[in-house]
Amino acid sequence: MTDEESRPKLSPEDLPPLPEALPGYGYDWMGALHHGWYYVSMWGRDGWDLGSWPLVIVVHYDGEDRYGLAVYVEGDVYVTGYPTREDRDRATDTQAAFHWRQFGHGPKDLPAEGEELRPHHRGPYSPDRHE
Repeated sequence: MTDEESRPKLSPEDLPPLPEALPGYGYDWMGALHHGWYYVSMWGRDGWDLGSWPLVIVVHYDGEDRYGLAVYVEGDVYVTGYPTREDRDRATDTQAAFHWRQFGHGPKDLPAEGEELRPHHRGPYSPDRHE
């Protein structure tokens, strides 16, 4: 059993509540975030768009021993919990690649679906990473 497999899994109930989502009101939903949830607008080394506001919004939660990822999609919210930031960020990498392919506003060198992302596609954006 690997370290990742032995870590306890978290459920959405292990995370703070998110605001009620209403179809077509993504900006209102973003404005109502609280309890430590925050939206993530850019991802990867060069800060490519994450999601497609106001229809698709990605939010994170950073706790002491739990990390959350929620994706708002046209009024539906999908929430997952992770025991580490690294686990949550890997899941966000997957979300980013999916939405970059779907909306076409990601890296020009994005690998085909099923291929591994390159290191500069992964992880949160920060000005220190940007070339």
